Amino acid sequence: MVTSDNGVFVTSFSGVHEVDTNLGIVRHNIVSSPLFNALHSISRTQRGYLVASTGLDLLLEFNRSGEILWSWWATDHGFELTPAGNPRVLDKLADHRSTQYGTLAQTTHINSAAELPDGRFLASLFHQGMVIVIDRETGEWQPVLEGLDHPHAVRVLDARHFTVADTVRGKALLVTINKLGAQVEAEIDTGTNWLQDCRY
Repeated sequence: MVTSDNGVFVTSFSGVHEVDTNLGIVRHNIVSSPLFNALHSISRTQRGYLVASTGLDLLLEFNRSGEILWSWWATDHGFELTPAGNPRVLDKLADHRSTQYGTLAQTTHINSAAELPDGRFLASLFHQGMVIVIDRETGEWQPVLEGLDHPHAVRVLDARHFTVADTVRGKALLVTINKLGAQVEAEIDTGTNWLQDCRY
């Protein structure tokens, strides 16, 4: 969920809906794209909005009118194989809105992303157990936090901090980031074996 011009945007499997929080009115599919598949997160960027199109191992930045401003396909950046070792080939021109791709058919199960103030993007890669930082201009990525167990819910707090859920360990992590990498500054053990969302 993220604020929009007329309320808040929320995601469904294949669309972005707008909820008027004062009137409780839901406007369905305010933004829809053939590349929306199993949307898992939405956040604001300097230019618009960012979603994780998880079913396609894809990040998409778009504006309110639905114009795609930026995209990052994990399969184009070294993540070509599923956890079973099978190559993943995607038709980038197809309409994927109603297709179900199982988690194990995905190469990363990228499930959350957020823009840092410097324009780079953070993303959580479920299968790889890491948070990566992606350069907007080149698409090149590098790990900033590894050794996580099926992470979710990357959220940028400021230029130096983000949070992420170390899902299976049930830990909410507060992480300090700089140009050289990141390190956990604080953690809360929630006592569960599946923490999918958190924020400090």
